[in-house]
Amino acid sequence: MRFFTFPRLRPSSLKLEMRECLDESAFHRILICEQKRATRSGRALLLMFVNVEHVLQAHQNDHVQSQLLSALCQSTRETDIIGWYRKSARLGVLFAEIHMPDGKAPEGVIRAKVIGALRAKLDGEKVNQIETEFLVLPEACDRAGNCPPASETQDAEADTLLKVS
Repeated sequence: MRFFTFPRLRPSSLKLEMRECLDESAFHRILICEQKRATRSGRALLLMFVNVEHVLQAHQNDHVQSQLLSALCQSTRETDIIGWYRKSARLGVLFAEIHMPDGKAPEGVIRAKVIGALRAKLDGEKVNQIETEFLVLPEACDRAGNCPPASETQDAEADTLLKVS
């Protein structure tokens, strides 16, 4: 039997600056699948919308968009899914397996972390043009992450997510 040793990697060398940002179509497909999975499992997931339309319209260059995405990557976990909910207007971040201490979604902590990362990358004027909002999925779940048992009607509710604007 052979054993292999691997070099020790420092945690800092494992952190990537950029991850993939899904296009609108791919993000919607994953979002619907994850919502259905959450409904069946009875575990809530958290969706954060980052409204960037105003800042991208006011500062039309690729540098601002790459800085936005970089800040989102730095302030979210590697397992969180980032994508365009509405191209060039609204980014979405899907947080699966969120621990909700004291029965509350950690929206304040996540918002502070994201805004802090944005402030490190962009000037204050641009950051002030960005809005965040949160949604617990499936919609039948309460803010503490408690979901009713899955049913066929809840499974059909997954398609209504695309109507959120």
